[in-house]
Amino acid sequence: MQGTNWVKVSEILPELDTPVFAGWFWNGKFVWHVFMRSDSSFEGWVWSRSYSHFISDNDEFIEDDDYPITHWMPLPPIPEGE
Repeated sequence: MQGTNWVKVSEILPELDTPVFAGWFWNGKFVWHVFMRSDSSFEGWVWSRSYSHFISDNDEFIEDDDYPITHWMPLPPIPEGE
């Protein structure tokens, strides 16, 4: 993933409760979705996946530790209004 803005989770993790693009290699391809790190009261933190097709219109995330996330990237800033 050289030459990209993707960050290895082994180097640094995103802030808690901050949506980011996060992904991993699956069947020879890099796959990603919008995730955030959630503070789980019983196991520390877990990755949570966005539950909506429209990321900006939803703050529902589902905690799920089944994703083998290896890289993450900040979401781009939203454009200014017209």
